Amino acid sequence: MTPGKMSAAQLLRTGSWLGRHTAGGDERRPYFLYVPSNCHPNSPVFIAVHGIQGDALGMAHSFVPLAERMGCLLIAPLFSREIYFDYMRLACDGRGLRPDTALGAILEEVHALTAVTTSRYHMFGFSGGAQFVHRYLMAWPGRIERAVLASPGWFTFPDITTPFPHGLRQI
Repeated sequence: MTPGKMSAAQLLRTGSWLGRHTAGGDERRPYFLYVPSNCHPNSPVFIAVHGIQGDALGMAHSFVPLAERMGCLLIAPLFSREIYFDYMRLACDGRGLRPDTALGAILEEVHALTAVTTSRYHMFGFSGGAQFVHRYLMAWPGRIERAVLASPGWFTFPDITTPFPHGLRQI
């Protein structure tokens, strides 16, 4: 099933695994999407961010039962090492594209596809994904309802005397 074959209203009436998509048709912004059977325009949005192994599909599959049970839209962006070399640090050193910008484009597209409000969401990150999520939370605090971090390798602390990525001082 592809988004082009179903309207947003049809997507919201049927639980559907929509598979791999690319935001705006840009192959550099891939993601996986699951729309639960009880989804509606005010359904919660849950974003699951993979670790450095890049298994976004596996991460998405792990959360499908939760998404179905809770009625939340599930998004799993894929930040490949080739394109998002430094995704866990929001690409602040200039290596790779900015994953936070890509996530914004993905959220806009998901809203257009499903009519679900994507301005606020819940996030889960594993390993490198947990590093991404906690830094994303620092950069975009007004967008996140709740965040869960699992096994981050290290953190950025709110210390302006320590250089990024361990602190907030610009290098």
